[in-house]
Amino acid sequence: MKDFLDSLSKSAWETSCARYNASRRLKVREIFSTISLALIGLSGIILSLIQYFWITDINPKLNILITAFSIILSMLLIIISLIEWGVASGAKSEALFRNAELLNEHERKISLFKNCLKEEIMDDDYKYIDNLRDEYEKIKSTCTFNHSPVDYEYHKIVKSRYYIAHTSESFSFWRVLKGRVNYSISSIWGYLIIWSIVAIFFFKVLKVIASLY
Repeated sequence: MKDFLDSLSKSAWETSCARYNASRRLKVREIFSTISLALIGLSGIILSLIQYFWITDINPKLNILITAFSIILSMLLIIISLIEWGVASGAKSEALFRNAELLNEHERKISLFKNCLKEEIMDDDYKYIDNLRDEYEKIKSTCTFNHSPVDYEYHKIVKSRYYIAHTSESFSFWRVLKGRVNYSISSIWGYLIIWSIVAIFFFKVLKVIASLY
């Protein structure tokens, strides 16, 4: 029965850690989306100023290109706003964090009971253990959002010493690198691409302006 409690405690611990990771990952996504919306809006203003002061009369073709890019930025502003409203990263992050806190508290309760458990298990102990199992399932199901495999893998990488000591799993350099990179960019790679495109376009525009003077 202690083996079952060990397994239940481990499940609660792993789930809580994975959901903590998911909460942090989604919080980073929310921050990136906010910054992206601000930068896109600012970029539109800067492009308008560039058109007004430098481009309109000097380079008509570049003026058309900037106008088209300004329209694209406006569309991106609307699209990102709608996507983030639908994804609700902030609300999911908060819900996963609260659920992880409850699971963490439940794991401590299991560990405390396991340490107090005597060699001879009574009927009441069996009932309490079943209640602990049922409570774990209920706590886990109270959160309608789940963590992703990326979050669980990142937990394993962070706690690799435990898994190496207690399981047959191995953590190669490439597995660790892949897991950390996936966790870091899985929710923000789209924003990084947008930032790169905007930065490259601005660099090209400034390069053209510099060549005119």
